[in-house]
Amino acid sequence: MRYKVIWILGTIIGLGLLLTVCTPSLVSAESASLAINGGTSCGTAGLAFSWSSNPFSYSPVTLTGSSKTASVSPTLTVVDCSGTGNGWNLTASGTTFTTGTGGTFSTVVSIPSITGWSCSTNSTCTTPDSASCTTPNDGITYSGSLDIPLGAAPTPNKVFGAVAGCGMGSQSVSPTVQLTIPAGALPGSYSSIWTFTLAAGP
Repeated sequence: MRYKVIWILGTIIGLGLLLTVCTPSLVSAESASLAINGGTSCGTAGLAFSWSSNPFSYSPVTLTGSSKTASVSPTLTVVDCSGTGNGWNLTASGTTFTTGTGGTFSTVVSIPSITGWSCSTNSTCTTPDSASCTTPNDGITYSGSLDIPLGAAPTPNKVFGAVAGCGMGSQSVSPTVQLTIPAGALPGSYSSIWTFTLAAGP
C-alpha cells in the first residue's frame, strides 16, 4: 500500500511540471500604426457639395391679385474630407427673374430656420447644427431666416456654414427655399441663374 501511494503522488507532481513548461504567456504587447492623410478626391481643397436633382424647379403659380409664395425643399450634401477642421461656408446669389418676352421681377428668396443636418451613410460627421457647433462666429444664425440676394450684380450672401472643428465628413440637409412672387407679375415662364460657391473657413 505504501508503494502505491508514493507512485500516484509522483505522477501528479510530474504532470504539474509539464503544464508549467508548456503554458504560453497570456499577455502580449504589439504595436499598431496608421497614417491618415487629408483627402482631395472629394473636390477642390477637399471640399465638395451637390444638390438633389432639379433643386429649384418650382411648381406653377396662379395669379390671384395678391403676392404668392412658392417653396421647394431640395437636399444639399456637403462633403469635407480635407482633414483640416477649418470649417467651410457656402455663399449664394442670383440674377433677376426674367422671361423671354420681357417679363421681369425682383423678389425675395428666403431660407427659414435650418435644422436637421444629418450624417450621410458610413460617415461619422460633425454636423454644423450639433450642440458644439452652433456658435455663430461664421456670421450665420441658423435660428433666423437666410436670404439669397437676386439682381443685376448682387453681393453673394453666406447661407450655409460650419465653424472650425465642425462640418467634417459628409452631411445633408433639406432646407425650405421660399420664393415670393409679386402680385403684379406678368404671366410667363421665368428663370434666374443662382450661383453657389463653397469655400474653406467659417
